[in-house]
Amino acid sequence: MYNCLVLSKLYHLEYLEISENSPDIPNSYDFYAFNYHHVRMSWLDTSSVRKLPGLKLTFVLETMPNDPFVLCPRDDFDVYCTLDPTMVVSDPRVYGFPRPLEVPSEVPIHTANEIPVFGTFGFATRGKGFDRVVEAVNKEFDTAIVRINIPPSTFAFRSRSLFAKQDYAEYLGDLCKKVAGKGIEVVVTNDYMSKSQLISWCAENSLNCFLYDRNLPGLSATTDQAIVSGRPLSVSDNQTFRHIHQFVTPYPHRSLKESMVSSVEEVKRMQVEWSPEKFAGKFEKVLADNGLFHEAAHTSLPPEFIHLEKRQLEVTPLGRCVRIARKIGYALSDGIEYLRPVPKRNSMCKFLLSISEVRDCTSYLNTHGYVSHRLSCKDWDLANIISDLSDGNLLDMGSSDSFLLTNATRKGLHGEKYGIDLQRPDVPVEGVQYILGDLTRTGLPDEKFKNVTCLSVLEHNVDFAAFAHECSRLLSPGGKLYVTFDYWTPRVVPNLQIFRSPWNILDRSDVERLVTECRSTGLELTQEIDWTLGKPVITKRFHSPDPSIAYTFGMLRFQKQLSG
Repeated sequence: MYNCLVLSKLYHLEYLEISENSPDIPNSYDFYAFNYHHVRMSWLDTSSVRKLPGLKLTFVLETMPNDPFVLCPRDDFDVYCTLDPTMVVSDPRVYGFPRPLEVPSEVPIHTANEIPVFGTFGFATRGKGFDRVVEAVNKEFDTAIVRINIPPSTFAFRSRSLFAKQDYAEYLGDLCKKVAGKGIEVVVTNDYMSKSQLISWCAENSLNCFLYDRNLPGLSATTDQAIVSGRPLSVSDNQTFRHIHQFVTPYPHRSLKESMVSSVEEVKRMQVEWSPEKFAGKFEKVLADNGLFHEAAHTSLPPEFIHLEKRQLEVTPLGRCVRIARKIGYALSDGIEYLRPVPKRNSMCKFLLSISEVRDCTSYLNTHGYVSHRLSCKDWDLANIISDLSDGNLLDMGSSDSFLLTNATRKGLHGEKYGIDLQRPDVPVEGVQYILGDLTRTGLPDEKFKNVTCLSVLEHNVDFAAFAHECSRLLSPGGKLYVTFDYWTPRVVPNLQIFRSPWNILDRSDVERLVTECRSTGLELTQEIDWTLGKPVITKRFHSPDPSIAYTFGMLRFQKQLSG
């Protein structure tokens, strides 16, 4: 979770471990996010948490369907972030979070086997259904290999008296071999693997299969690594997989053979919906909902971070009613907005008109297996540009958190891919060459690129003339430049620095000046600009970094003219 949360630039997060022997927590923070667990932190008197200043949040791992409080105190935290994306309750303090999937440095390419290989794993606890996996394979396959890994653990069932004087892990392994039919080979291992090793292990299987039958709080975590591996997946209809049932039809309602064919795209959708960026974006929303974002003033944090105002939330019945009423009002407003039809515009030189457009762009990205931005409003940029990009060398300017390069790679675009930024990439994309430097002085060869993209950078004190000259130099004849930017007319002037630079929202005169500078270097708009504006889309409730500022996004596409 921590590795996901630090992706955000809207706060500075410090990691602190507390224990019974070292329980002290500094009272100097603006918010506290606990990873509370009823066993590992049973020593903690959670009522003492209320004495801390600022907002107190906790992540909740063990939940029942729509019940986050089964093993977590109900009133000692201000906000409850449940690791259950299906969580829907009326309590405004409770948020359902996506699973915090990891991004491995490398996932081995799967090598197809003549004999199908089924993988399942987990600690030796009741209800894991390893023998059910073998029985399911028996029914559908004449020849197959079933791999079962049961790692050692200190908490698993270890009785030797009930199961022929065996450890429960040994008993389960022997049981699976006994129920295997002719032609079904069962391979049982007891390896304690790292997460990267486990992901690689899952990547080797034709199908990862988990047929649990248990009634415990929480969701299965074993499937997280299986999903990251990208291989087909089958799960039982047990409620521990309820988060997966939104994507995958469970066994026995869908056969193993059908899952081997149909679940690949479903796994890809889960990877998108539960990406680290989505997790960080959800946490940003929680903080924004609770009024923590404040302009960077009188802070010792680096300028790219927004200072979080110190505050103490008092959860009273009246306050709770006010918050519920506010959320109902917001929901009604959003519902009306979403019902408005999205105008069909083929232009690539336009402005974002409504949240409905963002909704459709997010849907496009998810449907086509792309990664959504951690700020959903930026899906408008991504969907419009990624759908228009074609093969050829690509340079992304301002690439430290580039979802554009990630999606260009997912699209399978041919050509070299580069990124340039003043800071290192948050999550490097495999195959991309990164440069630390000024985007107006890249040092890259002339006419090397067919496509140059620059998303949400121009508003951060970029010299238009130098930018236009460098882009024209880098583009081959006929190559395209895509730019997006913060925009509003009449001009709005935020008093805020972002990424160590003044934040300057462009107005019409700025855009016209940019077009003029580009034209002087041989870069022409591919279409006339559609200057139509609706209401401001980026507001305090929809990702504006300054609650007093409302604006929208603009997009332009240029093409370098052919010589002669």
